[in-house]
Amino acid sequence: ALTLAIGGIGVMNIMLVSVMQRTREIGTQKSLGARRHIMGQFLAEALLITFVGGVLGMVLAFAVSAALPSLPLWSAIYGDEYTENDIIMGVSWSTMFTSTAILTLVGLISGLVPAIRASRLNPVEALCYE
Repeated sequence: ALTLAIGGIGVMNIMLVSVMQRTREIGTQKSLGARRHIMGQFLAEALLITFVGGVLGMVLAFAVSAALPSLPLWSAIYGDEYTENDIIMGVSWSTMFTSTAILTLVGLISGLVPAIRASRLNPVEALCYE
């Protein structure tokens, strides 16, 4: 939970910097009447950032589970007939789907504040911003 919160704060900071850098572009879009488009654009960008991080994490999990052999637990003490209690690294599909859902929620929450801030910019002030 702490890692997800820190990651969400990191995505939010990246998106707030993106809003600051693209203030003139947002002002141009707002002057043409695109309010929901701006919110959707920043939410999609936040989701893309979180999904790329999630996919990289899943690839790393598969690589680590494939690279590490099973770790003997009882079979090292009692012999080969007790291999059912050995530690075998693997990736569960249900865990992957659950983590993807949680990542989606974190991405939406962390992208919502910058998206709202971008959509509420005054177009005149945004066009004059340097």
